[in-house]
Amino acid sequence: MNKFILMLLASIGLALICGCDGSTSQVKNGILGQHPDVTVGAAFDSSFDNAKWSTITDKGRKIVRFTGKIKQSTHDAAARAALPDGSTVHNNFLVSAIVHQFSAAEFERKFAPYNDAHVETKIRQFEAANAKEDEDVMKKKREVLELKLLHESEAAEKKITDELVAEFMKTSFWPVGQDVEFNFIVYPDGKQFEIDSFSNESWAKLKLSLDSVLNVIFAK
Repeated sequence: MNKFILMLLASIGLALICGCDGSTSQVKNGILGQHPDVTVGAAFDSSFDNAKWSTITDKGRKIVRFTGKIKQSTHDAAARAALPDGSTVHNNFLVSAIVHQFSAAEFERKFAPYNDAHVETKIRQFEAANAKEDEDVMKKKREVLELKLLHESEAAEKKITDELVAEFMKTSFWPVGQDVEFNFIVYPDGKQFEIDSFSNESWAKLKLSLDSVLNVIFAK
């Protein structure tokens, strides 16, 4: 098999399979071109609870179907991959997903005590309470107050953001116990198979690619 064919198999998600009896065994004991070090069965069975394999025929095609439920360790692996720095949101698609998880009113309610209007109100209250203070003294006190309010706002906003991220990751990002399904087409030549479709509610909402999903499953 020349180098071009090997590259083609890796790029389109084809897999080499061993000479085992049965389509299910072929898929389970096979390897994906992108992840040659672990068999499909080992990766999938260790990544999902209630793992089940079956073979069906659809319009003359032989399909091996895998179903299971996301397990805790797989959710944790996905979270580590998405947020390598803990709660720091660095990925644009995650930011967008988290924003859409909560209503504008909820964001406003959570951040209202620390927005610019809140800071300005605090400063006006300070000025009113210290109207008779020496101008230079009041200027220095105001600078201290502004710095204090800034630090409070930054700390509070980080805490709120961390809480939103944690809630989103728990309920909407590879949530533990959520169903998954993969369908593998087994080619008639008995030498190759490929992933025809994959489904999961959270993956669909986040529009995750097959590659990104497999990277978690095989890297776990």
